[in-house]
Amino acid sequence: YVLPGLPAMALLITEYHRRQPLNSRVLALGLIAPVLILMVSWGLNGGISNKEAEKTLLDQWYKQPEAMKSELYYLRKRPFSAQFYSDGKALELKQPLADVLTSLKEPTFLVIEKKRLSENMIGELSHCELRGEARRRNLYYCLPETHAHR
Repeated sequence: YVLPGLPAMALLITEYHRRQPLNSRVLALGLIAPVLILMVSWGLNGGISNKEAEKTLLDQWYKQPEAMKSELYYLRKRPFSAQFYSDGKALELKQPLADVLTSLKEPTFLVIEKKRLSENMIGELSHCELRGEARRRNLYYCLPETHAHR
């Protein structure tokens, strides 16, 4: 929306500078600002933001045949974008993974941060199936222990 006004703004700044020279700091900032804007826009477009990662993971969740029949829980921390992209279905659990898995009554999707996955936790996920991955989180489909032994 602002692009059509940039040439006029450049002409105004040039005329102002011709009449009253600008401080060298202002000139340096004027040269650095476009580079910073370009870097930020490139980073956001490249999928650096957490929001895009959640969108990617939840797109994988939506493609699962069990998605609409099962609960979706984020272990420890659920980003707001997950709530948005899951249409309010994503919930947050604060309990330890072992407690969550033993209390499951129905098949459930769990989202767990990769950095929190220890060797012990991977062992606890033995009756869960990895169904999706994003840069920071994994999506698991877990069956209750009663279903897992069948």
